[in-house]
Amino acid sequence: MDSSIVPAAALTVTSLVNNLVSSVKNARELSKQSSDSELKEQIADIYDAIVDVKARVLDLDTENRSLREQLAQKASVKHDPNTKGFYKEGEIDPLCPKCFQSPTHDVVYLRDEGDQSGYCVVCRTAHSYLHRRV
Repeated sequence: MDSSIVPAAALTVTSLVNNLVSSVKNARELSKQSSDSELKEQIADIYDAIVDVKARVLDLDTENRSLREQLAQKASVKHDPNTKGFYKEGEIDPLCPKCFQSPTHDVVYLRDEGDQSGYCVVCRTAHSYLHRRV
């Protein structure tokens, strides 16, 4: 995992889980020398549970990064009350408001249909009130 793109909190949790996995792995290896089958079984169960936790932490980290990217994308789009459209910062072409206001905040540019209207090829919606900013 590339630690340069992992948030510090997730890196700390990942490090803790990795250390825990390592410790339990060592305990599991030591338990192999024991004749206590119940102890071996308990340590194996703990190891399996920790591996499951590690997988879940990595899944949550991936989801967290995706949500952060969506937030950053959403923050770069502004609503212009004059044109009633959504625009990426520094750009003049409008985005599809229906797609952008969806739960995933999709950034889809409207195809210029002339006469201050646009058409979205993704959601197949015409927007007659939008136009390019000047």
